[in-house]
Amino acid sequence: MGGDTGEPVRLLALGGGYRLQIQPESVDVHRFGMLIDGARAIKDPNVRAARLAEALALWQGPALADAATGSMRERLCGSLEEARFAAITDWIDAELAAGRHGELVGELSRLIDEHPLRERLHGQLMIALYRCGRRADALEAYQRARRLLVAELGLEPGQQLRELEASIITDTARTGAAIDQQTARTAVPVVPAQLPPGVADFVGRTSHLRQLDALLGPEARATATVLAVITGTAGVGKTSLAVHWARRVSERFPDGQLFVDMRGFHTGPPMSPVEALALSLGALGVAAERIPISVDAQTALYRSMLVGRRVLVVLDNVADADQVRPLLPGDPGCLMLVTSRDRLSGLVALDGAHRLKLDVLPAADAVDVLAHAAGADRVGVDRDSAVELANLCGHLPLALRIAGARLADRPHLDIRRHVEELAARGPMSQLRVDGDGTATVRGAFDLSYQALPAEAGQVFRMLGLVPAPAGLAATAVAALTGLPADDVAPLIDALSRFHLAEITADGRLVCHDLLLEYAGQLAAEHDAPVERNAAIDRLLLFFLHTTGQAATALNGLSRLRLPADPPPAGVSPVQFPKRARLGSGSPSSGRT
Repeated sequence: MGGDTGEPVRLLALGGGYRLQIQPESVDVHRFGMLIDGARAIKDPNVRAARLAEALALWQGPALADAATGSMRERLCGSLEEARFAAITDWIDAELAAGRHGELVGELSRLIDEHPLRERLHGQLMIALYRCGRRADALEAYQRARRLLVAELGLEPGQQLRELEASIITDTARTGAAIDQQTARTAVPVVPAQLPPGVADFVGRTSHLRQLDALLGPEARATATVLAVITGTAGVGKTSLAVHWARRVSERFPDGQLFVDMRGFHTGPPMSPVEALALSLGALGVAAERIPISVDAQTALYRSMLVGRRVLVVLDNVADADQVRPLLPGDPGCLMLVTSRDRLSGLVALDGAHRLKLDVLPAADAVDVLAHAAGADRVGVDRDSAVELANLCGHLPLALRIAGARLADRPHLDIRRHVEELAARGPMSQLRVDGDGTATVRGAFDLSYQALPAEAGQVFRMLGLVPAPAGLAATAVAALTGLPADDVAPLIDALSRFHLAEITADGRLVCHDLLLEYAGQLAAEHDAPVERNAAIDRLLLFFLHTTGQAATALNGLSRLRLPADPPPAGVSPVQFPKRARLGSGSPSSGRT
C-alpha cells in the first residue's frame, strides 16, 4: 500500500471474519486507477505523461507474484496486467505528443520483444522512428510486425497499421497526436447484437409477455431507463423468457442489444461489474486500451456511450443488486432486463424495477413442452401418460425438456414405461442428460442451495424429511429444526428469497415437489440419522401437543384425556384462546 491520507487504518471484527477499513487512495491498486483516470482527462501531454508515470511507478513487479500462481493468478490479475499495459501505451502516446520520440525508440523495442503481437506498440515505434527522420527504419518495423502477425496468427496487420505504413511511404504521416486520433477512431459507436439464440419451441408465458410488452409504452419510458426483473426458481425458464421477448422486440432497439451472463449462480466466481462494463464498452466500440480502470469511470463512459441511443441490455443470472446498478443505463431510451433466482428486492425498492415472478407451467403448456421435445405424434398416442409424466416433472420447464429429450433418445420406450421408471427410481435421479453437465435438474438446484446461508440450508434439508404438500406453518418449521420461531423466520425468508420455497398468503412454507425430493436427498447426505429422526420426532410432538392445546381450548378440561408429558426442548406448541371456536382465532395462531 502506498500514499498517506492521514486516515487511520482499522481492522474490524464482523461476524466470523474481519474487515480492513482503509481509504481507497491508500491502496496502490485504487490509487493507480484514480491516477490513470485523472490523467486521461488532461490535455497537456507533458502533464499527462507525468501523471501516467506516477501511476506506473506504483508497480513493483507482477501483481500478486508472491501470493498466487497459475490459473488463479491469471484470473485475479489478468485485468490488472491489461490495465498496466494500457497505461504504458498511454504514457508513450503522451511522450510522443510532447515531442520526446527519440528517447522512446529503445523502450518501444524492448516492449515489442515482450509483447510481439501488440499492434499498437508496433505503430508507436513506427511513428517514433519516422519522427526521428528514420523513414526506412519505420517501414522495416512495419514489415517485421507483418511477418510476426502472419507467422503467429495467420493474420495481416489491421487497417490502422496499414494506413500508417501508407502515410509513411507517401511522407504524409501525422506527427502530432497521431496515436490519439488512431485510437479515437476505434471508439466510434457500433451496433452490438449479442442476444443468444432463442428456444425454437417456446411455449406459453402469454401473460408475462404482455407485461413485458407494456414496458415499451411511451409513458413507461418518458423520464428514466425501464428496469425489469424476471425472478423464479432454478429451471423455471427465466432466461428463455428473457431471450424470447428480447428477440421479439429487438427492432424497437435499433442501436443494439447487449447480453451479459453475470454468472451469479454458477460453479465459478460471479462476474464483477468491472468485467461486465469492460465487455459492454468493447461491444459498443471502445478500444480496450481506452477503457478506464475504476468502476465509476467505466460507468460514466458507458452511460455517455448510451446517451441518445435506444439499446436493450439483458443481464442474465444475476446474484445481487450490486451487479446491476453500475450497468443501468442513464438514458430513458434504453431498457434493461434482468434475470435472477434472487428476488432482488433492493432493485424494486430503490431503483423502481418492475418484477415478474415466474412459476411452473400450467398443465396444458407442460404437456406441449414434452410434445415439442419428444414428438407430438408420440405424446398424442398416450396423452394420459404424458400428463402423468408432466406431473412427475412438477411442470418445471427444465425437467420437462430433459424428460422429453430422454424420450427422444429412446424411441423404443413408450411414455408409460418412462413414467413407471421415474416413479420407481425418483425423478431427481433420472432427470439428467448423459454427457451434458448443464442438463440436470439437481445441478440447477445445487447452485441455488449453495447460495443459502448455512442455517437456512439446514432448514431446507429438514423440509425434505416430511411429506407436506400443503406446506408447514412457521411454528411447525421451528419445531422441525429445533430453533426458536424468531430465529427461524429470517431463514424461511432466505428460502423464499432464492425461490427454494414459497410463503403462502396464510404464512405456510410450501416447496415444489422436486425441491422437496432434492431436500430429502441433501438431508440423507449431510445430516446423521439420529439428527433426522430427532427432527421428525420434534415435529410429531409439536402436532400432538398443539392438538392437545386445541382440544383444551374447545372443550375445556371437562373431558378426560390421558396425561401427556410436557413438550421437550425445541418444541413450542401453538397456544389457543380458551373456549374459542376452532378457526375463530387469527389464522396464524390456529393453523399448523
